[in-house]
Amino acid sequence: MNSGSPQLTRRALFGAMGAGAAAAALAGCSPMQRAAVTGTGLPSDLVTFWNFFGGGDGARMTEMVADYQATYPDIPLRSTTLTWGNPFYTKLALGTLSRQPPLVASCHVDRLVTPVDTGLLRPFDLDELAEWGITEDKFFPRAWEASHRHGELWAIPLDFHPLAVYYNKPIAEQAGLLTAEGTLAEPVGTQAFEDMLAAAKDVMGTPSTGFLNDAAGHYRVFYSLHSQAGGEMVSEDGRTAILTKEVFLEVVSWMRSLTHEKELLVRTIDPGGAIANFVNNRFAFFFSGGWERPTFVDAGVDFGIHSWPKVYDKHVAWDGTHSFVIPTYDEDPARIASALHFISGMLERSATWVEGGHMTTWLPVQDDPRTQEIQPHYENLPVDGTLYDPQAWYAGSGGNLQTVIGQPLAACTQGHISVEDAYDQALAGLRELAATEPPK
Repeated sequence: MNSGSPQLTRRALFGAMGAGAAAAALAGCSPMQRAAVTGTGLPSDLVTFWNFFGGGDGARMTEMVADYQATYPDIPLRSTTLTWGNPFYTKLALGTLSRQPPLVASCHVDRLVTPVDTGLLRPFDLDELAEWGITEDKFFPRAWEASHRHGELWAIPLDFHPLAVYYNKPIAEQAGLLTAEGTLAEPVGTQAFEDMLAAAKDVMGTPSTGFLNDAAGHYRVFYSLHSQAGGEMVSEDGRTAILTKEVFLEVVSWMRSLTHEKELLVRTIDPGGAIANFVNNRFAFFFSGGWERPTFVDAGVDFGIHSWPKVYDKHVAWDGTHSFVIPTYDEDPARIASALHFISGMLERSATWVEGGHMTTWLPVQDDPRTQEIQPHYENLPVDGTLYDPQAWYAGSGGNLQTVIGQPLAACTQGHISVEDAYDQALAGLRELAATEPPK
């Protein structure tokens, strides 16, 4: 699916109007559209793009890149997919330090700290961006804000995908959990959340889902709940571990009660098993970000996606954002123009990304009626905002923070260690990370 902005062709435009009308039409076009119509101003430098997208995300990014190439066949482009997580960032660092970086790279916004602080990235100039129609007012505010560090913009955000509750609509309807509009009724508070799980269990005869037993799955739920209840994990600079104890004990005790005393969640389930159970109507719910949407659409599941609910005091939830960055190399204007042209092209094509379960940050596409027709999708967003990982070198998607917090949490909810032991282990791991010098 292309972007909300129509792709203009020289033949279509000039065949439909005279030269004067054409000039007037061009005045309202984006820089990319003007270049496409007139055949001038297109970058000639090779665009090299490194990304880490696999699975459904990889297929959609390939589709977006292919559409860009088809629209601008004279622009040389080489897109390379590398291994997700730490290996990608290591490769990006080595390529940049050896002066062989890509022109553009993908980056998780919550992984910006190290490449920014070690001088691996080029900041974006706002006036330069404005020449390409890339301005703050066209972005989802929270993602734009999270793309800054030390007062400068280092990334152009593509999406956001907060923690959500997928729900099986027929099961939820039988359990009396839907509103008159056919969406999930918001379970506000711990008791309402338990009542939701209990109602589904009554229909199914078994627990209706479980916390994913990987570290990241537990971490996202915990980080959302801990933050809702007013807890803090680390200081603003990431160098001091906090992990508010009374909040941790309250939240994790409740999480553990759902898998043990109350038996409302299965004690352990791996991500693949949880997906299979949801696909086969054996689970009423699935806790994850929006990226699993294509799996359930392709399987023909009748489902909805509701934001993680307000269980404690504030309605916030974990969030993540994929973005585009420009590695440090040189300031050749032709290279920078090529990079910005490509990034703008990906933003304009981000309706395809929405089909993959993400929310596009690019409001011209997000607000397009054609994008709104991509359903099911997020029904709502957390009222009090979304949460990115702390700005610390060890945080972010695939980072060490998720492991040192998520592993003891999983062991606790599965019944292997106590809540107190989980706290002690998580705090010890967090203190070690916070005390470790960041990469230079």
